Amino acid sequence: MPFNSKRELLIQDRRGHRKPDWGLFGGSIEEGETPIEAIIRETKEELSIDLQESDMVYIGTSVTDWDGIRIIRYLYLYHTDQEKFDVKEGQGGYWFSFDEARKKLEIPDRFDQIISMIEPPMSNIIKTKTFQLAAYTKGDKNSSRVAIVLPGRLDTKDYASNKSLVDFLATKGFLALSFDPPGTWESPGDIELYTTTNCIKAVNELIEYFGSKPTLLVGFSRGGAVAILVGSDNPAVMGVVTIMASYGMPTPPTPEDIVKGFKVSLRTLPPGTKEIEKQIEFCLPISYFEDGSKYDVVDALKKVSKPKLIIYGDNDEFTDPEEAKEIYKTISEPRMVYALHSDHDYRYHVALIEEVNRIIRQFVDKYFPNRL
Repeated sequence: MPFNSKRELLIQDRRGHRKPDWGLFGGSIEEGETPIEAIIRETKEELSIDLQESDMVYIGTSVTDWDGIRIIRYLYLYHTDQEKFDVKEGQGGYWFSFDEARKKLEIPDRFDQIISMIEPPMSNIIKTKTFQLAAYTKGDKNSSRVAIVLPGRLDTKDYASNKSLVDFLATKGFLALSFDPPGTWESPGDIELYTTTNCIKAVNELIEYFGSKPTLLVGFSRGGAVAILVGSDNPAVMGVVTIMASYGMPTPPTPEDIVKGFKVSLRTLPPGTKEIEKQIEFCLPISYFEDGSKYDVVDALKKVSKPKLIIYGDNDEFTDPEEAKEIYKTISEPRMVYALHSDHDYRYHVALIEEVNRIIRQFVDKYFPNRL
């Protein structure tokens, strides 16, 4: 979707070409194409623009069911202040404000969903007994079950991979949320609050906050370790999903870091789909590493009796895939395992984000059926 500095969207005038009269630019993915390749091709065909992957920002997916067919739309923003376009299909393209575009398009509900991805609402601050946690939440607040998505170390709830998981889990009947861990990103407090102990405490307090309903925990990297540690002890946890989990203690600081008293860590700004995006700097205290070394994640995983899904990367540079496979052999049923053809940061690849969602869908359908 072309998007300019005036916060306007370019809308296609289809009058005399096809119905509906106004629409968003885009098209179908052809056999053998990736979503990125399809967008580059469609943009060339419809707007005579030669896009590169680096020109686009992934903001999420929109899923609808039409006549028994599930339609998945991959949504990207292309920032440009170009005024006129060589539109090849229809009568042309026109810049409209969000309100104007909503009136033109005949998809008000889906359009509102798209706008929420472009301009996400201010994070909801959830006040637990100990913390104030900035959360991204989707789904029915009266749902009988909850899903909590746990970001990796110093990652944010607003990364596209985490928001995609929340959006997907909401469609499966969960009240779904992800949150910024204590003291990071939009969650108030000093970075000293960010420890494995406090992350465990925050998840347990969130479960209590929502009434100790059956809760599915989904965690990436260090968030996966926290999901395991909570899942081994909290009776409200109905299942645990780990994605590229960290099974050992946090990667230790260097001797130079120990002398300084902190380790500098950089994280890309949301949506976090490109490694070269602008970054934010965290000065992670050495106490974080000391605290994390107290926990035995593998031992905790062996104690989790609820359904477990282990997703590991066959090119993960932080967790040896052979180690992940050996750990999987030691845990009890019910369990599932899946090898993702990816390095650690799968969030840089839209197709892999969708693949992870698909595998988690299979897990949920298998172990928690007919619970919508």
